[in-house]
Amino acid sequence: MGVLAYCVSLLAITGVFALGIVREIRKIFKSLDGKDPFIMENVKSLNRMGLFSFGTALLYAVKICLLNSFFTIVILMIFIIAGFFSIILAEVFRQAVEVKMENDYTI
Repeated sequence: MGVLAYCVSLLAITGVFALGIVREIRKIFKSLDGKDPFIMENVKSLNRMGLFSFGTALLYAVKICLLNSFFTIVILMIFIIAGFFSIILAEVFRQAVEVKMENDYTI
């Protein structure tokens, strides 16, 4: 019963992380509608998405120790890659925001 309770808890917590990722994606899409994607809020959203992805990866890494399966390993790798991608993209956006602000002040 302990493993079943852990799996249900894992799904609930990772579901909350997934909802957090969806919320951040929606925020980014709203800024795209405003024709201004290079803002610091998008950088923060991408960093949060990275943290949510790493949190999900951590939970699945613990699950590998308790109940290993091929699917769990695949999910773990997907979320690790997504976390790194989000963090790297956040840094690119941060640099773009700095360049944009610099260009806005020159003229």
